Amino acid sequence: MYSDAVTRTIRNFLVAVAAAVLISGPVRAQDTSSFDAEEGEDSTAGITQRAPEQGTVPQAGGMEGLVRSAKKRMTFAVGNLFESRDVWRGINWFGIDPAYLLGGDFKLDLSPYDEQRLRDIWEVKLHTFVGGAWALKGGHEINDRYKVSAIMENRIVKYLDFDIGYEHYGLPPFNNHDKDFEELLLRAGFNSIPTFHPLTLPGFAKPVEAIPFAVHYGAYSAFSTKKFAFTTDEFGFHGYPSNWWWHNIEYNLVVPFPDVVPDKTWGILQCLKLDSTMWMIDRPGVLPGLKKGIQDTEFGLALPLIFDMGKAFTLEKYAWGFFGGSKVIVEPYVRYVLDAQNIDPETKIWHDKDEIVGGVAMVYTF
Repeated sequence: MYSDAVTRTIRNFLVAVAAAVLISGPVRAQDTSSFDAEEGEDSTAGITQRAPEQGTVPQAGGMEGLVRSAKKRMTFAVGNLFESRDVWRGINWFGIDPAYLLGGDFKLDLSPYDEQRLRDIWEVKLHTFVGGAWALKGGHEINDRYKVSAIMENRIVKYLDFDIGYEHYGLPPFNNHDKDFEELLLRAGFNSIPTFHPLTLPGFAKPVEAIPFAVHYGAYSAFSTKKFAFTTDEFGFHGYPSNWWWHNIEYNLVVPFPDVVPDKTWGILQCLKLDSTMWMIDRPGVLPGLKKGIQDTEFGLALPLIFDMGKAFTLEKYAWGFFGGSKVIVEPYVRYVLDAQNIDPETKIWHDKDEIVGGVAMVYTF
């Protein structure tokens, strides 16, 4: 699909970035999550998890004790995105108009123990997510969508991930669900690469134990309970087959800044995030404009700006500590999308066109 020169350039870039990570610092904890345009996760990747300061959190019993105990195993997040284009798996949903995405997620820790040594062997969490996407200009109502998902996330021997879950996508008209479809997913990979021997690097208080480079593969078995062939609307559906498959390969790299940088910026700047994803489909004609094989390839760059409200306002002391871990994240990002599928606003014909997408995610997590 691409020339050898382009392939070599991409490979050399990834090698150079990986080398930079080796000299830049340790992995940041990733126990909280929020949502991006596709999934309910990764907006808070690279954020340091702060333990309550000694003597600041009162020991409590009764209802307060139950709330504090439950909060240790729960994470909530609400986020919204403003983006110049809404490109979902290579499909531009709203043309040249910007889009707004709103969603929230809840993660419940189901690990049957608290000891870290056991969690390093196996950790399991239930992650649920609800979100929707809308154009910021009128005339695109037929292309609005929402998503509901539930995923069982397993982390094995600290570095390996295995997820199994269900997703439901809803498309207009919402009163009859004719265009809705479901997905069963399996996703596996590694979230970081252990160094096997801790590395002491200048600028970092703790030694490096792992390189924050993650690779995951996902298989999405999609199906619809209602077949249809409807080609007169703007989105131009050609009809669903009984079922089809999407395949996804995703790379994520967190480049943490030295410890001195967060200190000078009140913790607002902590890391730089790079990612790349590729979507493939095995059934042409499922959605308009799609080709057989590779459907979408993207490269992204983001800079999370984190304000720790729990630390700034000592919220651990109030409301039974429920808001003690509160953070506000503003994350500007830019993405380059290869072979994005677009519909011409005049001819209504679908065609391939690479795009540069920009936006900002604003997340509140507690």
